[in-house]
Amino acid sequence: MSLKVDSDRIASTVTEHHAVNGPDGWLVTWLPGRTFDRNAAITAMLLVEIYVIDPPPKNPMWKLAANWEREIGVDRQQDWQG
Repeated sequence: MSLKVDSDRIASTVTEHHAVNGPDGWLVTWLPGRTFDRNAAITAMLLVEIYVIDPPPKNPMWKLAANWEREIGVDRQQDWQG
């Protein structure tokens, strides 16, 4: 997993999803209609990388994902269409 974070775009090495810095905040492609601050956009991009990789159920990444979901108000069951 790796993100490239620039001043106006966040890109992933494992998915085509990305985030762009818009006039009202950061827009994340897999969470349409929502605006985030820069840190939350990075968190959202880390989450989508975990979702795409889909590690085994007991993998510690899922505990990280659960914490990050709470932090930025994301529900995998409702928000992830992958």
